[in-house]
Amino acid sequence: MLLLFAAANKWLLVPAFESGDATAPRRLQRSIALEVVLVVVVLLITAVLTRGTSPNG
Repeated sequence: MLLLFAAANKWLLVPAFESGDATAPRRLQRSIALEVVLVVVVLLITAVLTRGTSPNG
């Protein structure tokens, strides 16, 4: 999912930003913020899953 957001930024939002689209900076900022949130969620889930013990003790 993170790679899809990165691809959307690279192929859709960055060119719109460079061409002078007035809404592009805000959309790019929102997309990057969402990417950061997703990275934090993935890290939190990983931390929770790795703290558990195995069924064998």
